[in-house]
Amino acid sequence: MNTLTKNKIIFLQKYINLNYSKWFKNFNANVVGMRIDKKVVNNKKKNYYSIVFHVIEKVEEGKLEKKNILPKTIKIRFPDGEIKNIKTDVEETGRFRFHYKILDTIKDNTCNREGTLGLFLTDGRDVFALTNYHVAAWDLMERGIFYYDTLSNDLPDSLSINEQNVNLQIGRFSKNIDAAFIKLGPVSAINVSNNLADGTKIDNKNYVPGPISPKLVNNLVSVYTPSRHPNGYTVKVIDNSVCFNSLYKDHVFNGIIAIDLCTQEGDSGSIVISESCQMLGIIVGADDSYSYVIPYYLINNFKSLSII
Repeated sequence: MNTLTKNKIIFLQKYINLNYSKWFKNFNANVVGMRIDKKVVNNKKKNYYSIVFHVIEKVEEGKLEKKNILPKTIKIRFPDGEIKNIKTDVEETGRFRFHYKILDTIKDNTCNREGTLGLFLTDGRDVFALTNYHVAAWDLMERGIFYYDTLSNDLPDSLSINEQNVNLQIGRFSKNIDAAFIKLGPVSAINVSNNLADGTKIDNKNYVPGPISPKLVNNLVSVYTPSRHPNGYTVKVIDNSVCFNSLYKDHVFNGIIAIDLCTQEGDSGSIVISESCQMLGIIVGADDSYSYVIPYYLINNFKSLSII
């Protein structure tokens, strides 16, 4: 990918970021996401980029109200002042689903929703496990609480790992973060490592820095899930920056990585690493077409801890 193409994609992604709220409001609830990709005609990708609208289900144009018909092109003024007609495309992706499940590793005891430990980290004193906020704090989310810090909240949280009670230390659920840090105990008492089943080890210097470049698209990454792929499963990156509606109280995720569909219920929090064994992010969920990854650098910006 040359620099001109990369810059064009980044500009169009920023354009989506500025307009997605308006588009979700103006178009019907069938529209659930947007991203930049090459236009597909007769199942073949063209050599130019378009704004791709994700829909739950494709509907024939004749069956839609006029106000709900997506435009064929969108006029956009580029940084050099030129106004271009950027074509649009439509892709049926189905509904997004968070990957929580009963009988997985980490459990919110209040509502029995479970997910996967993604990574072990430390602040030098204590050991923490990383997972999703929607795994560790679903009950809080249902009460409208999307940020939690044990130092400033006295709300009860009831979590367990392998039947052992643990505590949510800090977490956030926002447009590009869905992360929670679970306090496990002092370093002197907790013996853990980030050695994966296939021998891969992740350390504190070994993660993909941000912002995530469009050059990552079409690269291969490895996904480690407890149920299906504990030794790692290789898939392709579809997009470095996707905007989509999670359909949870109209919450929109933005700047999320899309990969080939490879995850299922219970895989939230699972690790995704790059070809060079760098930590890329953790699984948040999937629709019928793609699995989605919260970039680790954003999680690290939210709460910077050392990977053990």
